[in-house]
Amino acid sequence: MVCLFPDRIRTDRLCLEAADLDSVTLEQLYEAYSGPGLEDVMAYVPLEPYSTPEEARSFLERAGSKRGENDSATYAIYLRDGEDGAHEFAGTTTLFPDWDRGSASLAIVLLEEFWGRGYSGERAAAMFAVAFDVLDLEVVAIGCLPENTQSKRAIEGYVDRFNGTSDGLFRNARCLDGEPVDLHRFTVTREQYDAATPTPEPTLEYT
Repeated sequence: MVCLFPDRIRTDRLCLEAADLDSVTLEQLYEAYSGPGLEDVMAYVPLEPYSTPEEARSFLERAGSKRGENDSATYAIYLRDGEDGAHEFAGTTTLFPDWDRGSASLAIVLLEEFWGRGYSGERAAAMFAVAFDVLDLEVVAIGCLPENTQSKRAIEGYVDRFNGTSDGLFRNARCLDGEPVDLHRFTVTREQYDAATPTPEPTLEYT
């Protein structure tokens, strides 16, 4: 099966590397996603800090397998030269296509030291380019929990920049830790994306 997702995506300030055991070191991922101090980072995502390196290995193995089967694409986020913390691992982002519906959804886990720099929006713009220009999908959705006000502000900012819309609050839209939770849902369509103010095109690399 031919993998449809780029191996690497470069934006002005970020380099997104396809997450697998070949491109992301196990030690790097485990160090970033284990130990204390991750409460705020993982408070609103279906993840728990890793307790063993094997959990990080399983994550990378699953990510590589799902990408190879075109089920989803997870990328490790690194900062490019010129950024405070250049070449540091900043988090992960995933694009989940729903081929039958011509749509996709986005997720991100960004380490707290990199909050407030606009990286989430820059990464989203790159994911939109992949979804619409490469995968030929029709709509991309982004969701966040009502109490995750910081993410909601960030999403509102980049969704507005691409002429997207807020679809409202969806009750019991997902389960988190075994409990149903509500989600604010935002969408950007291909037409809205195409009509938006042009942004620098990301560089998509296949190896």
